[in-house]
Amino acid sequence: MTKKTTVWIRGAGIAGLTAAWHLQRAGYRIVVTDSSGVGSGASGAWWALLNPATGIKATPATGFQAGVLAFEAMAESLGVADAPWIRKGIVRPALDATLEKGFSASAKNPAWPDGWVAWSDDVHGLAGNGALTVHRGYAIDTRLWMTTIAHALRSTGAIIREHVPASQKEASDVVVHATGADILSDPDWSHLKIHPIKGQLREVRVTGIRGRYPALSSRGYAVQIDDGHWILGSTYEHEFTDMEPDPAFDAYIVDRFKAMFPQPLGIEVIGRWSGVRVGSANRSPILAEHPDKPGHWVITALGSKGLLYSQVLAQKLVRELDSRTV
Repeated sequence: MTKKTTVWIRGAGIAGLTAAWHLQRAGYRIVVTDSSGVGSGASGAWWALLNPATGIKATPATGFQAGVLAFEAMAESLGVADAPWIRKGIVRPALDATLEKGFSASAKNPAWPDGWVAWSDDVHGLAGNGALTVHRGYAIDTRLWMTTIAHALRSTGAIIREHVPASQKEASDVVVHATGADILSDPDWSHLKIHPIKGQLREVRVTGIRGRYPALSSRGYAVQIDDGHWILGSTYEHEFTDMEPDPAFDAYIVDRFKAMFPQPLGIEVIGRWSGVRVGSANRSPILAEHPDKPGHWVITALGSKGLLYSQVLAQKLVRELDSRTV
């Protein structure tokens, strides 16, 4: 059943497209616009992790179970659950005593459903004093993920317009602002306590590693594309002067990757990427209706957990709108 309500979503990144998907399946009419294109901005990172056990303590992220299950159901519905660009399983080697304490304790956390995480003294050929395996974590080519969602939305009646000026309006009953870092300069949302965070990735050629590895996450993360081809991330820069990749961070990113292996490695940087994410003062994602503009909602401050929190907030938005929609 299609509801009478039309929802205009500003932003065709991970947050906007995920919200569009859930809202369309709930029966809403959907219009998505983006000032650039599908998957631009920070959402266009080459590869990203959907990791419910992040940080140095690997504690369960807010809404982790609903978010992971929603992602898995979405991937299944889109027919890409077994796509080679969706990799299941993340290994988190404990490279120092702080990580070992946090990771091993997290494995005993009763919040985890059976089979979601496991601690092992076996480091799988990696450096460190044991490792936490996140069985229900994923590494995803975010560009392919977003183009797949956009194609499915269009094929089922949603309108997606790219390269639309930010000043252009759409007729709608509800507006969802999912504009990524652009929200920081939007005066309508200046009351939010949010800030920019710059993240950088590196594409590298590696010698000295044999075999294939799952996605790795310690104090940085790494995804092996093929035998000698890896994507490495990420920085968390709170002070920066521009949005371009900075070669000065090559060593910082590469050294965190090298620390995960006991043997010496040869690294050649062959590509650089950067994007600006949004974080909140308490590191929690934000879904809120504007206090003075009923029907205007914002999705922001997903930080580095965009793939997970986009699912959690999209489901919450559906519940909020359903509660007031006839």
